[in-house]
Amino acid sequence: MNGPATFEGHPDRYGGLLVDLRHETVLQAASFTQLLTAIALLTKHEFVYHHALREFVMLVRWLPRHESDQIPPYAHSLVGVGGLVVAEDGQQLLVVREKYYKQPHWKLPGGFVEPGEDLAAAAAREVLEETGVQARFSSLLAFRHMHGAAHGCSDFYFICVMQPLSTEIRMCPRELADCRWMPVRLWADSAPRPPVYVEPKLGILSGNMGSCSSGWSYRIMFLLHSHLGHLFMAQIKHS
Repeated sequence: MNGPATFEGHPDRYGGLLVDLRHETVLQAASFTQLLTAIALLTKHEFVYHHALREFVMLVRWLPRHESDQIPPYAHSLVGVGGLVVAEDGQQLLVVREKYYKQPHWKLPGGFVEPGEDLAAAAAREVLEETGVQARFSSLLAFRHMHGAAHGCSDFYFICVMQPLSTEIRMCPRELADCRWMPVRLWADSAPRPPVYVEPKLGILSGNMGSCSSGWSYRIMFLLHSHLGHLFMAQIKHS
């Protein structure tokens, strides 16, 4: 670093200058505290917050005055998975009840996909973490896309057909209030309606047929949910 108010940085592929304090000259604590005042100085000169993670905060400014700002926004969508785990007899479905829902209901085990994680791996991990049941990814059954989810982000939710490799349940008490193998018909009739269910009552807009290796057939349908917006749903029945 050439002086108390000068960053070295390095050019990026767009011809801009990227300053990463982790790669700048090592500073004493007092000097670093003084350097933090640069954030206020940058915002005074039209730098704006682009995103922040636990390790850093990113501020940006589009420098060319004669061009519109072309800096892409930060990631704005979340990705989640649900594991549709059907027992070998085709009659039982693995379902969970989470601890902190305002309206308790039975749902598929699942959760957020970790950074760099594939959907199949995420579904297997979530099923194992929540229920203790080992399951292998078989196919992608359906998905839905909604807006205004956690942190104001949009949200993709993928339902993965999973083949159980074990049946013993070891519930995670930190996340769940209950977990069980439930008859598919009983789950289908539970309230509120689960995102994949038998004989859906909502208005069908369009759909197509498919089948699972476990002997179940299903119909993927676009449905309109009064609270969640447009969803991909699936009608499931045993062949």
